Amino acid sequence: MIRSKLLPCAVALVVFGAPPVLRAQQAQFAVVHSTQYQVPWERVDSLRKLSVMYPRYLEKAKELGHILDYQVWIHLQGDEWNVVVTTVYPSWQKWANPESGWGEKVFAMIEPDSTRRAAYNAGATWVYRGTIHRDNIFRRATP
Repeated sequence: MIRSKLLPCAVALVVFGAPPVLRAQQAQFAVVHSTQYQVPWERVDSLRKLSVMYPRYLEKAKELGHILDYQVWIHLQGDEWNVVVTTVYPSWQKWANPESGWGEKVFAMIEPDSTRRAAYNAGATWVYRGTIHRDNIFRRATP
């Protein structure tokens, strides 16, 4: 008797997805977007300098609720995947459907000089130009 009721429920979940309440609960968990890069070692010092230029950017992005954290990691020892950038979003929605252009808006708030913003962006573009990367999206296994 129980098996006959479980099968239709299981099929319904597969076909129609999780109930809206379950989807809403899952959406509230933080999401980590991690990107690994193969940055040429001669560009890594520039990346280090760029990474500390605007500490206020992270504070402002957190304050406005766009992200929970952002970090750049550089291999001390390891293979050619030498740079890892992680961004922690407060929910799946914040990652999947971000407010359009929020990063540029936050940057303009903390650095009103468009020439300086353009120079920073050019430096970041140079660091990552032509690099191979791979993305991963993570969510904690348990809430």
